[in-house]
Amino acid sequence: MLLPMFGLFREASFRWLWIGRAASLLGMRLADLALPWLLLQATSSVWVTGAALACDRLAALVLSIPVGAWVDRGSKWKAALLAEALRFGATSAVAGLALVGPVRAWEIALVLASLGAADVLHAAAFRPLVVHTVGRERLAAAFNLNEGADAVATLLGPLLAGAIIGRYGAGWALAADALTDLLAVASLLAARVAASGRQHREESPCSQPEAAALRDAPKRAGFSAWDGFQYLWREALACRLALAGCLLSTTSVAVGLWVVVLARDELHWDAERAGWIFSAMGAANVVAVLLLGSIGDRVAWSRLFTGAVALAAAGTLVLADARSVLAVLMGALLLDGALSAAFVLQSSRLTAVTPPDRMARVTVAAGLADDGVRALGRVLAGSAAEVGVRWALLGWGLMLAAASLWIHRWGRFSRWPWAGPSCLGPDRRRSTA
Repeated sequence: MLLPMFGLFREASFRWLWIGRAASLLGMRLADLALPWLLLQATSSVWVTGAALACDRLAALVLSIPVGAWVDRGSKWKAALLAEALRFGATSAVAGLALVGPVRAWEIALVLASLGAADVLHAAAFRPLVVHTVGRERLAAAFNLNEGADAVATLLGPLLAGAIIGRYGAGWALAADALTDLLAVASLLAARVAASGRQHREESPCSQPEAAALRDAPKRAGFSAWDGFQYLWREALACRLALAGCLLSTTSVAVGLWVVVLARDELHWDAERAGWIFSAMGAANVVAVLLLGSIGDRVAWSRLFTGAVALAAAGTLVLADARSVLAVLMGALLLDGALSAAFVLQSSRLTAVTPPDRMARVTVAAGLADDGVRALGRVLAGSAAEVGVRWALLGWGLMLAAASLWIHRWGRFSRWPWAGPSCLGPDRRRSTA
């Protein structure tokens, strides 16, 4: 049923939280086309473009561990607001550089490192905020709605970015990105006001002894910043989910760059036509969100996840041989729709099996691995595109096909959504391989 999923919008705190996330995602989708386009124009090198884009992960690699521990001990609302404010400052800076011009790659790389710091802070704070706002019983529905926001942003963002770049230049598209971040700050403030005086039961300790344990948590070795890595290493399913997330993220950044190169250098499209590809991806995301919302509670999770990764492989292989507009759009639809579903399945399951008092640390531990492969993926994607973008797409499509077979071998899992571990206690539903 789709109605229970959309029923979350009746809660003002979640509604404003979702609006802020949607605004931020729209800005990111504007930048997804504007930044590579700007760097390719400035440097005429795919490798330099990929290396510069990888710099947004450098700060994440350095800050992920201490940020996760800090967010677990402090206010998630303040952390999320600080993250959006930092992002607004960074996007304003890169827009200013582009508008003043000429742009140099190292200048954009420095600003992107600041964006990476904002992203890791937001990632550590946002997922616990969702859990605290809606509870674990409705967690999959909340993640699906957030993925729906990403789908709409992916549908509209590239069209807007292509139109703005074609008429006014990449700098103005990045300025529009900064405005969406300002809207995200305002929405988070409204969500905080709406949530004042109201706590979900999972935000409060289940008992007085557990409340005392939480107060003493910073003094315990188990509350160390490395605890998230220990949990991922110890829990077989959590570890596999984190690895799968790394694969999905690498696919997203690598194929995103290859699609821009394919449109610009192989097919000789302008910015507006290149925006069509990313908008086709957004349309596929919308379909995937609606489909997942209607069948997700009736089909085994392992089958859904295996099928999503297999379809992503098929879409990548279609793009590798695409010569016409129709073939490119079909490949983009298949690839990103499947990726959208796979991200929902992976992130909601990982969150559901994570104890509440380790949520931020496990999130940033998985995110640290994710950031590392994203940075490496962008550099390698740029190098592979120098050799041949179609060969790069072909090789990656075959890798995704092999990954779908690996996921299929994970074994039998529950249907989703799942009830998570008990409040602040150890994970009593230990995952098995």
